[in-house]
Amino acid sequence: SELLALCRRHQLLTCAADTAGTPVSELPLLQHGLRGFCLAVGSETRGVQPEYLQGSTRVALPMSHLSDSLNAGVAGGVLMHALACAWGR
Repeated sequence: SELLALCRRHQLLTCAADTAGTPVSELPLLQHGLRGFCLAVGSETRGVQPEYLQGSTRVALPMSHLSDSLNAGVAGGVLMHALACAWGR
């Protein structure tokens, strides 16, 4: 896909929001040589496209048992903040 190629060209780690992904608090440090990350957030119903998921680091937000999901925009904002804090950007 164009997005994956763009991320490679700019040395960005491709990440995808996925409920089955690694919780952001358990992610390893950003790999040496990468300049940052690109986060894809899909719709609340269908999620991120399978083509993008296959080539991405899947990341998840730990959720309370009191809530099923977050609005995609809210989840994306929280994930971007958590990833930027975790990876020092």
